Amino acid sequence: MKAGWNGLVTIQVIERKKGSVYRVVYRNTDTGKVASRVFPEQDKAETFRDFLEGNGHGLKAATEVKRVYDKKLPRVHEIVKTHIDQLTKPQSGTIKRYRNHANGHINESALGKMAINKVSKQHVIDWIDGLRSAKESNIPEGSELSQRTKKNIHALPSSAFDTAVDAGLMNKNVAKGMGDPDTHEAREPVYLSPEDLVIIENAMPERYKLFIRVLSKTGLRYNEATALRK
Repeated sequence: MKAGWNGLVTIQVIERKKGSVYRVVYRNTDTGKVASRVFPEQDKAETFRDFLEGNGHGLKAATEVKRVYDKKLPRVHEIVKTHIDQLTKPQSGTIKRYRNHANGHINESALGKMAINKVSKQHVIDWIDGLRSAKESNIPEGSELSQRTKKNIHALPSSAFDTAVDAGLMNKNVAKGMGDPDTHEAREPVYLSPEDLVIIENAMPERYKLFIRVLSKTGLRYNEATALRK
C-alpha cells in the first residue's frame, strides 16, 4: 500500500490481484470523524478529493456541489454529436456513417446517457460487448457483430472522448486502445473449385454470368471489375 498525504485528505493506492483501487481517506468536518471511500480509478479518487478540499472537507457540501456539477456536464451522446458537428475534413458519406453509428449504437445506450465525467473503462467494455446490429442494417436486427465492426463503431466515441479531454471535460480518454479486433477470429480463406463456380453461374440470371466468369478467370476483385469501362 502506498499513501500520499494532502492536507487532511490522502489517496491510498491499494494493490489487488485484479488491479489497483484508490481509497480516499479524510476527516469529515461534518462529524469530526475519519472516513474513507474507495474508487476503482485514480481520476475518480482525485476528483472526490478535490471536491472535499474545495468544500472544507465536509462531505455533505462536497456531495451537493458535485451533484450540481455533474448535472451540468454533457452526456456522452452530446459529446459525440458535438464531435461529429465539428468535423470538417471527412466526406459527407463518412459523416452520414458516423451519425448512423450514433443513432444506432450510442444515443439511447446506457453509455450514451452517462455524464461524460462518469465514464470508466469498464463502462466502455460493457458497451462494446453489448453492441448488436441496429435497424436498417444489412443483417437482422439484434445480431452479433464481428469484432472488426465493433472496432469501427468504437472509433467514434473514442475520437469524441479525445475532444472531451481537449475541452477539459475528461481527465483521459478511457476508450483509447480498446475495440481491437480479436486475432482468434481470423479463419482460413475458402476457395471455390471450378465445379463450384459452374454451380453458382448456372444459378444466376443470364445478365450476370459473364461478370462471374470475368471475376473467376482474372482474379479481379468486385470493386476492380465494376470500375472497368469500355
